[in-house]
Amino acid sequence: MLGFGLLVLIAVLYRDFLDWLIWNATQGGVESHCASVPLLAAGLAWLRRDRLEGIESSPSLFGVFMAIWAVVLQLMATAADSLLVSGISLIILVHSVAFAIWGPAVVRLMLAPIYFLVFMLPLRYPVEIVLGFPLRVLSCQLTALGLSTAGVPVERIGTVLELPNFTIQVVSPCSGLNILSGLLLIAAFYATALRLRPFAFGIVVASAVPASLLANAARIAVIGLVGSRWGSETALRVFHDYSGHLTFAAAAAGVLAAGMLLRAREESSPESGANGSEGVTSDLAKEGGSAGTEGTDGPVDQPAVLARLIFLLALAVTADSLLVSNRSVATIPDLNNFPTQVAGVSGQDETLMPEERLLESATGGQILRRAFVSESGTVWLALVASGASWRAHHPPEYCYTALGWNVLDNRVRQLEGGASYRELVAEKGGERRVVQYWFTDGRRSTASLIGRWFAAMESGFRGKTRQPWLLVSVSAREADRDLLGKLQPAMAREASRHLLRSGSVSE
Repeated sequence: MLGFGLLVLIAVLYRDFLDWLIWNATQGGVESHCASVPLLAAGLAWLRRDRLEGIESSPSLFGVFMAIWAVVLQLMATAADSLLVSGISLIILVHSVAFAIWGPAVVRLMLAPIYFLVFMLPLRYPVEIVLGFPLRVLSCQLTALGLSTAGVPVERIGTVLELPNFTIQVVSPCSGLNILSGLLLIAAFYATALRLRPFAFGIVVASAVPASLLANAARIAVIGLVGSRWGSETALRVFHDYSGHLTFAAAAAGVLAAGMLLRAREESSPESGANGSEGVTSDLAKEGGSAGTEGTDGPVDQPAVLARLIFLLALAVTADSLLVSNRSVATIPDLNNFPTQVAGVSGQDETLMPEERLLESATGGQILRRAFVSESGTVWLALVASGASWRAHHPPEYCYTALGWNVLDNRVRQLEGGASYRELVAEKGGERRVVQYWFTDGRRSTASLIGRWFAAMESGFRGKTRQPWLLVSVSAREADRDLLGKLQPAMAREASRHLLRSGSVSE
């Protein structure tokens, strides 16, 4: 009954994160594999059951103290509306509960299955921001190298490949990140199931990186060859989708083969002792025999430890519910009402790019692009609105890099009144552009996405509100820097006024 109550309270405390896992499983999106990770982790734990023989449970109160830290982290995640932090907290709590109920000897044996849960974290979005474009460039470089080596004429311009009678533009979904994330999951699961030693484990997991790069490059090359020979209709509408499955299967086979070879080598090693599992079990059994009194003056009763954990989580659920029930819901401000004239210069709306429309749909944010044109030049304004969640926001330098700009300078400067902003100087095709951006909730500004996240978390604790935030980005050609200097402070004031004037925080 105590264990059942513990599971119920954990399910309630982490309901948002678990709802996200279920949603991903039913939607079948790029993170749909996350929902299967807990089941795979449970399977890995079950495969290690034979090594638990001879190890006695030694409940530890230290695990309860670890659980307190996990709970505090979850309350912070609730206030900041962060699924990533919530998932990290859940992994720490699983470790803590296992430590409290079974003790250090058992937990040491189960560390790999417990931290395999890292693969269920919502890391796709931040990883894609950091690695998406570099992976696209590298895939194009490998593809061009392979085709030219095979005697196929090809020209690479950024992430565009020019072949005879066919042009490939490698966009974000074709960066190879899908293949890489899937292979890393398979490699880690396979290496853990084989109980490979740390060095061999690292080799198997690391092999997923070159395998995914080669597989993605091979896929792009074959699509290019098919398009060059039979046309774009056959390449993009027939072969494009099936090729992904074929190349992934080939890459996975390579990773699994590496794992089998390393396993065979360890088994043939004279000092392996069946991979050392007997020696490990013996050492753990000895450790478990003296660990029962850790952190206490005598033996710890398992039901008493469970009761303490349940009491702790019950308090956490109560605090979490108060945070949610007393917190206002942020209404995204209507950016279409943003002034069309700033500092005497009129602006005209511009069409959003497909990636921006996709970002709006995925995050529930809103994006506005407007060009302010005067006799002295043009200043482009981009506004990205979101609630407390940071998922609609990312640093503009990633957008510029993805579009083929070379970022020459990147530094923090000061707005009028002391607030900071970040300034970039980017170059492409002989044109230089100055870009300045910052995040604001109408009352404060920051040039850091991390600072914006902590500010949202702090407002969640202090004001129990989900304050909407704006990413404000203004840019101009380097020759129009004077006009940018004139409009930027005025746009900063208008952005803050727009958030406060729109009454975006509703009870």
